[in-house]
Amino acid sequence: MVAGLALVLVAAAVTVPLLLTGTTSAEHGPAGPAGVVVGDSVAAPSASDVSPICTAPDPATVLGPAPALPADPASVLVRPPGGVVSFVATSSDLYANTGRQMVVYTLSGDEVRAFALPSAFSADREPTQPVVDAAGNIYLGSYYGQVVDKFSPTGTLSWSVDPAGGHPVGLFPIGTGSSFAVGVSLVEHPASSTRLSPDNGSAMGSFPLFDDFGYVTQEANGNDLFTRTSSSPTQQNDVGYVETVSSGGAVLSSYGAGSNEGRGVRTGSGAQFYYPGQAATGPDGTIYTADPNATIEATSPQGFLRGTTTFGGTLQLGGPSFAIEGGTVFLQGGTPFDSSAENISAVPLSVLTAYLSSPQPAADTLGWGAGVSTPATGNYFPPGATPSLAASFDPWWSREAAHLELTTSVESEGALRAESVPAPTTLPVPTSPDALASVPLPVPEADRAPGPYLAQVSLYDTSTRPPTRLGTTCVPYSVGAEGDGLSLGSLPPGAGTGGPADTRGVALNAQLGLSGLRALSFSWSDFLPDCKAGAPTAATCGPQAMTFSGAPTSYFEAAALAAT
Repeated sequence: MVAGLALVLVAAAVTVPLLLTGTTSAEHGPAGPAGVVVGDSVAAPSASDVSPICTAPDPATVLGPAPALPADPASVLVRPPGGVVSFVATSSDLYANTGRQMVVYTLSGDEVRAFALPSAFSADREPTQPVVDAAGNIYLGSYYGQVVDKFSPTGTLSWSVDPAGGHPVGLFPIGTGSSFAVGVSLVEHPASSTRLSPDNGSAMGSFPLFDDFGYVTQEANGNDLFTRTSSSPTQQNDVGYVETVSSGGAVLSSYGAGSNEGRGVRTGSGAQFYYPGQAATGPDGTIYTADPNATIEATSPQGFLRGTTTFGGTLQLGGPSFAIEGGTVFLQGGTPFDSSAENISAVPLSVLTAYLSSPQPAADTLGWGAGVSTPATGNYFPPGATPSLAASFDPWWSREAAHLELTTSVESEGALRAESVPAPTTLPVPTSPDALASVPLPVPEADRAPGPYLAQVSLYDTSTRPPTRLGTTCVPYSVGAEGDGLSLGSLPPGAGTGGPADTRGVALNAQLGLSGLRALSFSWSDFLPDCKAGAPTAATCGPQAMTFSGAPTSYFEAAALAAT
């Protein structure tokens, strides 16, 4: 048997039941992960659908009627003429830059006033998000315009400056009341930002954080929520983190991952943003973030991922602007990355939280920037190699690690087929950033023999009673038997599937002893000879019409070899 192939076949049969967010466990048992990633509400499964493999929850926590949630809950509040480049919200109004105008609306969508903007603030000039002070004055920056302007509430230009002759890539509020200032980040000076006087735009010193086309929300206490930022002072463009920053520039907390846009994503890897947008804090301290890849994420103040939602696949996030005011969530709706077609949409915060707390598909992640991996290519350990697993956590986890624990269970092929999970091994999470980078996980002696395995790893917060499961991930691995010719590390680079011009696929075929057609290249007409695409019927195209008598034998070579 080729262990690598058998692993794929066995692991593919694992079911994915539904889970509730924020689940707890009286003891660290193999109940499965909390539903920390919210795919969207779907009907709860029957008892017969719940499998104890890897992602299975306690049936008592998920079985029952599906919740009644409104369909397509985010409604268009306003469609500003020309679209939405970006907008910000205050406790009473919405300020939208359309690229030609600044339009002010009430929170209920009534237009208050509008005034024309200079061409420097059109979408193609890369304007910053607006900043609005307590008096209603509006500040805007422009990368290509090389300018920061202040406008009165009615649109009169108060001052215009070219800060240090640079290109603004970020504009954000600093402090409140008499200490209010405007921070501007310039691409030429990435180590810090410049504080501008709201009175005349003159420089008033520096601010230690650099905002590289990120998004900033000022909280009621004067702190700023920064997204698309870095926790490393030497890597200013690392855009995977959300940071809470004081008016003095101190980073009070952070969470996220050191990458985004799917970089490095694999089975067992930690959660990350795709296109991180603006963040806003709810009344209970939950941090909500907009991801223009069509999701809204919810994270606890400690940085624990609570869930994401797409509102049943109906959510449209055209851009990164996002705010919570008066119990309503405001977002930049419409077609992604087309500001001329975008709008300001609204949804009650109570509806958002209802979606997030409904039964959800399993997440298969430990949390933001926390994952499990093996050192082996393709998670395949060749004959004679000792399999090993390790968890890894981004450095920010060090502030919470003292009350966190990991549990690990490894399922053999027999356990997988029997749908049983061995008793877990518990170990504390180390507290130093260096140790968090690689936490060795136990692999029992019995799970080092040739064959396929599935490692289930859960993360618990022990500061609650009972401990709260923050997430679970599963990583498959296989161990080769003597005589296996599989050597994934020696294959040519690439991800091909075989063929005369595909050196990687041909090499893999040779190692597996395959030849001829591969599973990804076949004709359905071989199996449904009487089915006509233009006039399909159940009699000619249904399951009963399928025949294997005319299928080439090469279709079955891989399956036959894997079974021997």
